[in-house]
Amino acid sequence: MDFFSSDLHIWHYNIIKYAGRPFTHLDAMHSYIIKKHNSVVGIEDTWHCLGDFAFASIYKQTDFLSKLNGKKKILYLGNHDRKPEVMKSIGFDEVYDTPVDWEYGGIKFRISHYPFGPEDHGGITPRFMDRRPSVEGCDWLLCAHVHEKWKILRNMLNVGVDIWDFTPQSIIQIIQTIKNTGRVHNSKLQRDIHCY
Repeated sequence: MDFFSSDLHIWHYNIIKYAGRPFTHLDAMHSYIIKKHNSVVGIEDTWHCLGDFAFASIYKQTDFLSKLNGKKKILYLGNHDRKPEVMKSIGFDEVYDTPVDWEYGGIKFRISHYPFGPEDHGGITPRFMDRRPSVEGCDWLLCAHVHEKWKILRNMLNVGVDIWDFTPQSIIQIIQTIKNTGRVHNSKLQRDIHCY
């Protein structure tokens, strides 16, 4: 089974305050992330990490990744990850620095750390526009980067740990969420694309 999550920010103390995480120290955050990950991802499963894995040395990243279940671990680089060859050296089997198209259950997904750009820029230039995927050619974008700001916006689904109680979501769960919720059009949520 394929599972998706992102934005673990291992060893990043400030993320606790920044994203409103319910921890007082990093050890508690790390233990909880490992527990929730391994409660759903089995040793034969594939884990897709949509970026921003850690803020740490190569040794610390290698050690932490080794504690997470998954026969195959795929990373889609985020703005805080190191170069592909470095991320492979810590244990990721595949590393992508551009969006990847992937089809499952008749749905054309695009996978990227970054969400699409805003439909209305409102005079603001969003960050990382050169890294944002194209809207054309996919039904849904699986993305990250926005932490707790939103779960679904337009045809984008955020797989970040902050929105899913630190639990990776299977592709079956993702498709069910899409079917249950549908596209969300919310001008207030649009603003949160600008600030990342």
